[in-house]
Amino acid sequence: MNVVAQTIEGTDALLQRVQDMGEALQPDFISLTWRSGFQDETVWLRIGNKVQKQLGIEVLLHLTCHLPRSDLIRVLVNARAAGIQNIMVLRGEVNHFVEGVTSKTKWRACADGFKNAIELVHLIRAEHGSYFCIGVAGYPEVHSGCWNSKHLPPSDQSRNLDLERLNDKVTAGADFIVTQFFYDVEVFWNFRNRCEEIGIKVPIIAGYAPIQNFSSFEKFKSWCQPQIPVGIESQLNLIKDNDEAVLKYGVEIGATQCDALLKRQAAGIHFTTLNLASSVASILRKLKLRDASKDSQRELPWRGLVREREEVRPICWAHR
Repeated sequence: MNVVAQTIEGTDALLQRVQDMGEALQPDFISLTWRSGFQDETVWLRIGNKVQKQLGIEVLLHLTCHLPRSDLIRVLVNARAAGIQNIMVLRGEVNHFVEGVTSKTKWRACADGFKNAIELVHLIRAEHGSYFCIGVAGYPEVHSGCWNSKHLPPSDQSRNLDLERLNDKVTAGADFIVTQFFYDVEVFWNFRNRCEEIGIKVPIIAGYAPIQNFSSFEKFKSWCQPQIPVGIESQLNLIKDNDEAVLKYGVEIGATQCDALLKRQAAGIHFTTLNLASSVASILRKLKLRDASKDSQRELPWRGLVREREEVRPICWAHR
């Protein structure tokens, strides 16, 4: 399950949302995204620490290459001090908070920074050995940077290079992979098979973004240009002006596709929630995945932390 810290001022609201979603969804872990425009990690580490210690949910903290090397070293030290043990390493996208940056600006490393996630994985292992469990991103339909044009799909050479870079991230020390979201399950199986063929053996968790409304679906399409099965695209175009119908259809498709993923033993499913629980909760209910006790959780791809757990929560928690 993914949550996004949008602003510093929204910290309390985000913690309450995580608590509500945690109770409704019982996730094995949450990934915490903080925008690359923010230079200070203090608030996000505080959020991660509270989610782990007070709510009892494992945290996977996103870390990108948008900061200089010295700052990234500081973030890692502070993350360790905050009890964060799991890091999702990403190169990051163009920093749209910087003056002069437009939608056509290509990503480039900052001064004394890293140009890709491979270098950041190497830094973490060099500085902290095996302390951190590291996740990296995989792209079943190739990274968006490999597209020369939205009308011209990437070449086989670009696809192979993208897969080689993923292998380099694993060789550098990554423990597992979380994929970009997709809407064609066969795309995931083809990707996993190709990973196995070149010797990638770490767990590959399928990323999935439920279709919650038509406008967000269109944004996702323009962002990473996923293959959309003809039947799904046609049905969405018929109901695109009916938000309730789109939400219902998104749950039906999500349940069907997630069921297919689990039946063929995907290592897990990582839901992009957009801080909203209803669609994911409905999908989990349809799959009967969250009817059992909270104690019957799946094995995580990393070692668990020793966290504070209370059978009865202090009453002050209800009055943040």
